[in-house]
Amino acid sequence: MRRPMFRSKTVDKSVLLAFLPASVCLVLLACLVQGCASSEKLIGKSDSDPASVSTAASKIDAKYRCLDGYQLQYELWRPVDDDSAGRYPLVLCLHGKGGATHAPRMILGRADIPPCFVLAPKVPPDEFSWAPIRRDGMPYVFELLDALVDQEAVDPDRIYITGQSMGGFGTFAAVSARPDFFAAAVPVCGGWKLEDASAIHKVPMWVFHGDADKVVPAHYSRDMVKALREAGGTPRYTEYEGVGHNSWINAYGSEELWVWLFKQRRKPS
Repeated sequence: MRRPMFRSKTVDKSVLLAFLPASVCLVLLACLVQGCASSEKLIGKSDSDPASVSTAASKIDAKYRCLDGYQLQYELWRPVDDDSAGRYPLVLCLHGKGGATHAPRMILGRADIPPCFVLAPKVPPDEFSWAPIRRDGMPYVFELLDALVDQEAVDPDRIYITGQSMGGFGTFAAVSARPDFFAAAVPVCGGWKLEDASAIHKVPMWVFHGDADKVVPAHYSRDMVKALREAGGTPRYTEYEGVGHNSWINAYGSEELWVWLFKQRRKPS
């Protein structure tokens, strides 16, 4: 049976203001139209293809036809020792406004990470976001995720999500939409609605930000971490001194992060 889904639609910015606090709307809008794109382009084409630096997974580049006919482009790396009798973790990686995600390269470039699926969906950043601004791409991602869990050797108790910048907001948004779905979340230089903290505080999280971020100021992560802790959660928080918006380089380069992430398992609801 399919899990509940929500429909994708184009959301006018005035509608977004009713959905998110004005301050979060403004910074997310700024993130969509300025510095995220230029800073993410530091990750070149060869760097964004982890298959070139790892033999731990085989890569497919495909499109998934969603219920409303939209074809979601995605990259999926499968563990090469795929055993039909076994189940493997899956890491969902959300890109930023520049259309790049640093996470797959860092995951698949490490020899000390267990075999896993890595999923990197792609949406046109000028049309889509990972939250209800412009057109929301997350409903399509959930459709694809549900299909992969049904059809691939994915362990449903070890599905992780991370995202940078626009994807950092999307990470919080996805966990808020399905608080019982993910085993852990790693939002990088993002933010979200503080009132959602009470619904998602049980999800293990490690939040990252740079204190010199001019695109998404660090207080968005600080405030969210504070709200999660006040709700009873125990999120980890790392803030890099002197680092700007590209804090994903530091975060995803941390060996400790990946050791921590792959130890997490979804708790029974």
